[in-house]
Amino acid sequence: MIHKLKEHFRLSSLKISYFDSWLNANRKYIGKVALIIGVFNLALLIPDFLSIHSMPKLLAILSFRISFSALLFVLCTIVDKIKTFRSFFRLLTAFELLAIVEFLFVLNQYDPPNFMIQTMGLLIINIAVFLVPNRWFYMLFISIGGTAGFFIYSLLIIKDLDMIEFWAGVVYLLVAISLCALFAYNADKHQFREFTVKEELVYLNSTDQLTKAWNRSKLFDEFNAWQNDCNKLDCPISLALLDLDKFKDINDTHGHSLADSLLVDLVALINSHLRSTDVLVRWGGDEFILLLPNTYLNDAAIILERIRKIIEGSSFSAAMNITCSFGVVERKENSDLDTMIERADHFMYAAKRRGGNCVLFSS
Repeated sequence: MIHKLKEHFRLSSLKISYFDSWLNANRKYIGKVALIIGVFNLALLIPDFLSIHSMPKLLAILSFRISFSALLFVLCTIVDKIKTFRSFFRLLTAFELLAIVEFLFVLNQYDPPNFMIQTMGLLIINIAVFLVPNRWFYMLFISIGGTAGFFIYSLLIIKDLDMIEFWAGVVYLLVAISLCALFAYNADKHQFREFTVKEELVYLNSTDQLTKAWNRSKLFDEFNAWQNDCNKLDCPISLALLDLDKFKDINDTHGHSLADSLLVDLVALINSHLRSTDVLVRWGGDEFILLLPNTYLNDAAIILERIRKIIEGSSFSAAMNITCSFGVVERKENSDLDTMIERADHFMYAAKRRGGNCVLFSS
């Protein structure tokens, strides 16, 4: 049961990452599609003016189409500002529902509406719904809901409806929706599988195989990214080097298997008390580096003192107790990662010379 829950949360997290990645990659495409649909919607005013001779109805259609196209043009300008896929999907679904409402509203202004022409119009709307990627069940719900509304309206309102044309329209639209839905589902499934494989490869290339802490490659990437952000925002970065006390004695006395198990348990314990932005890296052997973005030196020392006490008070493999020595530094102006590690290493070894199990830093 616990394994199934972990797998569920892992897939949920991957889905969130997948949708966020998809949104960032498709912003320009979404803006272009919204622009094209907005222009096409305005172009439909031409057949409206040619077919409808009632001025009040024309003004109502004109107002609706201009308003809807204006909203689409606004979407083109704000698509870069949408931060999360949830916000985007909700906004997109609202636009698609509004498009269905506009279609049914305009349909009601025609007296009488041509059933087959309107069926082709609805076919285009359904294709557009599947063209702009949304969550699959949202697209299916909107297409089926709009199509059902159109058929019910046609049966109730259109006089002298040719039933052969009606059932032909039903078949055409249902086949089109089925094909579009099947294509969208398979495309989404394939893209998610591809994304999952890429994420797994990235994870394996960035992770220490034994402890599941991050590796050096991940540290370099994270430090460079945070350094750029902190330079712009003038915020601090702290770094700590930690080492297990008397780890060689543990290795010699109890063997490598138990020593490895200790490292795995230690990483799991430390990670459970870190923030989402903190990065724990296996530097080598029993040495680990903690990157603490947006953290001043005094705050980092408090965090590490808390972790030191937790380690000291915990029982590890074979009911053993272990301690760690910590050296902590804060990034100085223009200092690079190597310089920070060298300074942290100096304080860490000073902590060991004091007997270990302490956090040393210089203010």
